Amino acid sequence: MLALMQRYLQEVTPVKKGAIQESYHMRPLMRSKLAAYTPATLTPQAVREWRDERLRTACGTTVNRQLNLLHHVIEFARKEWGIGSGNPVSDVSRPKNNRARDRRLSQGEEERLLLACDDSRRGYLRDVVTLAIETGMRQAELLGLRWELIDLEKATARLVDTKNGEDRTVPLSKAAVALLTKRKPEGEGNGTVWPGITTEAVKQAFQRARDRAGLEDFHFHDLRHEATSRFFEKGLNMMEAASVTGHKDLRMLKRYTHLDASKLALKLG
Repeated sequence: MLALMQRYLQEVTPVKKGAIQESYHMRPLMRSKLAAYTPATLTPQAVREWRDERLRTACGTTVNRQLNLLHHVIEFARKEWGIGSGNPVSDVSRPKNNRARDRRLSQGEEERLLLACDDSRRGYLRDVVTLAIETGMRQAELLGLRWELIDLEKATARLVDTKNGEDRTVPLSKAAVALLTKRKPEGEGNGTVWPGITTEAVKQAFQRARDRAGLEDFHFHDLRHEATSRFFEKGLNMMEAASVTGHKDLRMLKRYTHLDASKLALKLG
């Protein structure tokens, strides 16, 4: 199985939009006892034992993603490479997914986080985090921003080939426009907004800043949840918020509507 996983990682994963995340989930599979099996000797019982052992250190959602990945590796090998004849993962029940995250920044946390970001090397992290809160963009979308797709006069940023497979235009708040205006090099209309900055670099820098700020159980993706919740608090309706965030399924968007009750109280008078 190890050779199969490695081949899949080299030939199939790189063409996917979620290649980085898939590579992350492949690693524990490649390090596990499952890697020592062959497609012919891997059994549902072996997969169940891995599942139960993995659940001691990982949440149900993570284990499900890795089971899904293993299932797809075997299916792809069977259908495209002619390797194997069945899929033992199909006979393994899945654990329950964790409840959707609803972590938001509480009073004082945003200020502490941004101050901690100021201490990061190269001085870009505060701008990345601020723009995430202002726009609701995913990390990959933020790092993919290019000057030729940003119109500061119209306050828009064009995102191409996003996670849901469609392009979209994101409106920019005054704060976002001011931030990008400050960052834009003189006389340059093309190129990336974040030259030399990788997803892994942002991940590590953010984790260090989060820890310095003393934020518990807070991840970069929670910034998107924070931003989307704020859109609703500002009065955007479901369709308007979806056009900004790129959610195609409005049922998915409902979980982001954890509004600040104190702000809602102001509307009630």
